[in-house]
Amino acid sequence: MVLQQLASMGQWQWQQLQLLRQGAELVSQPFSHQHGGVECRDVLELLQQGTLRRQLLLVPDQLIKNKKYRLKPLIRPFLQLLAACSQAPTTQTIIAADGLLQWTMPSAEHARALLDQYISRWQDGLTRPLPIELSLAEQWLTAKKQDQDLLLKLAKLFQGDEFAPGVLAQHPYLSRVFQDFQQFWSMQSEQLAEQLYQPLLAVLEQATWQEIG
Repeated sequence: MVLQQLASMGQWQWQQLQLLRQGAELVSQPFSHQHGGVECRDVLELLQQGTLRRQLLLVPDQLIKNKKYRLKPLIRPFLQLLAACSQAPTTQTIIAADGLLQWTMPSAEHARALLDQYISRWQDGLTRPLPIELSLAEQWLTAKKQDQDLLLKLAKLFQGDEFAPGVLAQHPYLSRVFQDFQQFWSMQSEQLAEQLYQPLLAVLEQATWQEIG
């Protein structure tokens, strides 16, 4: 996978990779986190330079669209960031197709609390379908205070129209549980959006972004 990612990198991305790795030691650190009877384990690949810990990721997707961050390609890196920061202060640097993103967590306690929260919601999802979908959650979180017609727009995104397929068409499994938007969207949907995706947006507000060039 790493070789495939390297092969797809442009000259700018390659230069950034070399600069970030210069003078740093690659270390492997075991990761373990327990909550609610669930234990998560992994091995974190980190760059160590003195007291600075860096998690360096290659993401072959564009992270910016219409001057906004795209959340979908950032979900997995965010979980990796939480894992690293739950142990010690860590800066994660993402070399993407359109630029370089750097972000971190304010504290190990915050990172661990979010890991607990995500594990709990994952356990909930194993017992029943949850009324949440990324594009609708993102739209609601970013526009809920400014848009009086937000629910109508969310319903259109969910159902689709003759010009564009909706969430139901893109994710047919939802139609087996939720017949329409009124059945799908509820106060629980808003709570899940706050719990699952608002933390990512909050950390992104403090991130630094460097475009290619």
